[in-house]
Amino acid sequence: MLELWPSQQEALRNSLLDPYKRAVLVEMPTSAGKTLLAKFSIVQSRALNPTGTIVYIVPTRALVNQITMDLRADLRLIDLSVEQAVPATELDPTEDRLLGSAPDVLVATPEKLDLLLRRNHPAVLNTALVIADEAHNLREGGRGARLELLLGMLKRDRADARFLLLSPFLPNDEELVAWLGDDRALPPIKVNWRPSGRLVGAVKVEGRRSTRALTFETLPAADNVDIDPGRTIRIGPTPIVGASTIKGLTKATVNVLRDRGATLILCEGPGTAKTRAVHLSTDMPLLPAAEERDAVCHYLESEVGGASPLAECIRRGVAYHHAGLSHEARWFIEGLIRCNQVDVICGTTTLAQGVNFPIANVIVESLDKGDGKLAYEDFWNIAGRAGRALVDTVGIVAFPTPSAEKRQAYVSFLQGEAEAIASQLASLIDRSDEILASGFGINAVFRWPELATLMQFLSHAMRVSGSRDIADDVEDLLRASLVFRQAQRRSSDAARKLVRICQAYLASIRGQTDVAALSDQTGFATPSILVLRAAVGGDAELRRTENWNPDRLFGTDPTALSRRVQAIADLPEMRLGVNSGGAFNARRIAEILRDWVNGDNLTTLADRYRLSEESDPERRLSEFSRYLFRDLLGRASWGMGALESVCLPTEDSAARDQAAYVPSMIFFGVRQKEAVWLRMVGVPRIVADGLAGVWRGSDRGEPQSYDELRTWVSSLTDRQWTDAIPSGTSLRPSDLRLLWREFVS
Repeated sequence: MLELWPSQQEALRNSLLDPYKRAVLVEMPTSAGKTLLAKFSIVQSRALNPTGTIVYIVPTRALVNQITMDLRADLRLIDLSVEQAVPATELDPTEDRLLGSAPDVLVATPEKLDLLLRRNHPAVLNTALVIADEAHNLREGGRGARLELLLGMLKRDRADARFLLLSPFLPNDEELVAWLGDDRALPPIKVNWRPSGRLVGAVKVEGRRSTRALTFETLPAADNVDIDPGRTIRIGPTPIVGASTIKGLTKATVNVLRDRGATLILCEGPGTAKTRAVHLSTDMPLLPAAEERDAVCHYLESEVGGASPLAECIRRGVAYHHAGLSHEARWFIEGLIRCNQVDVICGTTTLAQGVNFPIANVIVESLDKGDGKLAYEDFWNIAGRAGRALVDTVGIVAFPTPSAEKRQAYVSFLQGEAEAIASQLASLIDRSDEILASGFGINAVFRWPELATLMQFLSHAMRVSGSRDIADDVEDLLRASLVFRQAQRRSSDAARKLVRICQAYLASIRGQTDVAALSDQTGFATPSILVLRAAVGGDAELRRTENWNPDRLFGTDPTALSRRVQAIADLPEMRLGVNSGGAFNARRIAEILRDWVNGDNLTTLADRYRLSEESDPERRLSEFSRYLFRDLLGRASWGMGALESVCLPTEDSAARDQAAYVPSMIFFGVRQKEAVWLRMVGVPRIVADGLAGVWRGSDRGEPQSYDELRTWVSSLTDRQWTDAIPSGTSLRPSDLRLLWREFVS
């Protein structure tokens, strides 16, 4: 028996499953049940088109993992296969082959789906339904522009595909569904029901001496429960120590609210998140042993190569979460929260993108974040998690407020309204005269990053059109894009300016079908392809397939790898020198990548390749990890794949096959192709190379399916796990088996 929530019932009453409609938008608060509605749409789509693929787009790698596991748990019961595309912007031979047998449901980031579409991959040839989760990311700079043109490309190239957009809020929702659905767009389904109420307020200390107390003052906020703003409630005891600071107020609030359930603290940046977690955990007792918590702590200690402040916090029920942690670390932390092994989490906006776990309270310490101001949608996406479904009557959102100025800043922020989603490409129209005057060289891509995304869209169209000159058909081509629709509404002159930009660009690459093809294949703008070809044109070393052998690139001498790093480093898509510490040094970056692929732990890497004069080992580790995971690995693996496409012949050969694994080895941090296979199904880096040897020792060849890999990992014995665990770590076979069973498989 299944009883739907009121929000889900209302969505169904509003024709969610009308098969005629091409574009459907569900706008519901966080935790109101959108994912179940997506599952209904998946089942319906398969019933209507039994051979069609459902593509589920999510913005982050963490969500790829979470959504894949969630969908697989339910849909496997009706024999629907669910797979994820590895979030690297590359495709190694094994992933290429395994995805060739198109899964029923494919979960991917926009960047990876864009790659699969540009390569006309079998996994997406018969796309029947496109589900775009967190669709408000259309507002997010370069990624928003890519998502917009990705949806536009799907609309144009997959005429039979339907669209389902999911978001907590989309201000100009009617425009968005009209863009994708034309005359077959369903009016937006807007539901304001949530499984628990929400109370937003300022936490401060009032009174003097014996009357001092921690109080909660309700603030004016959208969707607040029915309590008037300005109501003050005493919530904490006296005395309050250190309550004149954000840190002190946060600690006092955590202590008061902890009995209500788990608390998420939104911090300004990674450093603050870690500092706050350590500060909070200091006075908390060690928790009783728990298998999941102990296994995660052992993994974290092994990953860094010694004592881990994060592990020490977790043993007291506190964790921190930010972009400076490895993907495995973040995933395991999220798993601990879901299974109630951690009840205080200090995080940054990396937690905003839909990661689902039970939270009763949210404390917002700052309206700033590392690279600017907190976005309205990020705030509500996190604040909306306050209140556990069917557990809490009310979720608490608290702002530590040590001063009247802080209070006023919060009130002003809460009174703001989400802005309409404007195409991230619209700024190009306002700069059209400058763009046309400067031309479409590499400097234009540096100056206007969104221009590269538009170039990519157009070069793909040029490639699929064959030899036909499409410059005269630009207006028809652009009709699939949001930017053209909004430009038309703005003025006929704005639309003409956009058309002129596109026509001028297409004229600039007329006859260069090979350049357009490479651009389409690699995801690099055509100016970057031209610069790259010129740089490597006379370099015979880069053009010999045997020189791309992983043993050569990741061996003792980093010269060959550094030449490749140098070739891609300065391209606008790469900028490998950013945040690398001091002046750019290709050899140093090559050495980091080599040692990462060869299995060195994070502490060793951070001490060997210091990014600053930081003397504190823990801060040095955090600084390096943030650079490695946020800035380097994704770009370097993408760049190496693009460089291979430019340099190497495309014919099949054993040497070419080995070279094709190089980008994935960089992304995953492993040395063997068998380890890449295992990393694709979630095996942690620390044991992947060891298990690769176990795989080869069992006389196995190439895997024939993802399920074969998962079944093999599930059947490993204690001895086989032990053989894969590096010496000197605290990991045990039981830890890895538990992590695999509970958090990965």
